[in-house]
Amino acid sequence: MKFAKKEFSFYWKIIQIPVYILVLWSLAGLFTAKYALDSYLKVFGSPWAAAIGIAVYAIVGYLAVADHKFNIKLAAWAGALTGIISAFIGAIIGIILLTWVPEITENAVQQAIEQGAPEEIIRGFMTIGAYVQLVLGPLFSGLLAAGVAAIGGLIAKKVEGK
Repeated sequence: MKFAKKEFSFYWKIIQIPVYILVLWSLAGLFTAKYALDSYLKVFGSPWAAAIGIAVYAIVGYLAVADHKFNIKLAAWAGALTGIISAFIGAIIGIILLTWVPEITENAVQQAIEQGAPEEIIRGFMTIGAYVQLVLGPLFSGLLAAGVAAIGGLIAKKVEGK
């Protein structure tokens, strides 16, 4: 399969480790939730958790330009592929998480009920949302990652003085 006239293997050499890091982050969330739910909510439920992915996307773009001599367009493609792959695997892990750790669902449902939402509707949305995440998560992550990787690539160009 080609992306910007380059085979996937062309990108894989740069995105392999970042994808592994993001998948391991998702797996760490899964096991933390199973064995230490309070810690999961504090660490993986914080706004800073999203910063991990954004930082990885920026590093992909930076390294693509600085080390692999990609142009900005190819760096953005590398970022997009990183985002798509890691978000898809992360969504699958998220579905496993909701099944394996039902306390997360119950916690979210109780918070919604406290705010006046009907329980049946919230449970339905959570189930549907988990599966919609399989499609929309990779799409949005791919777009975000492409933009952030392009910025990382631009920073690399600036640092190198090009």
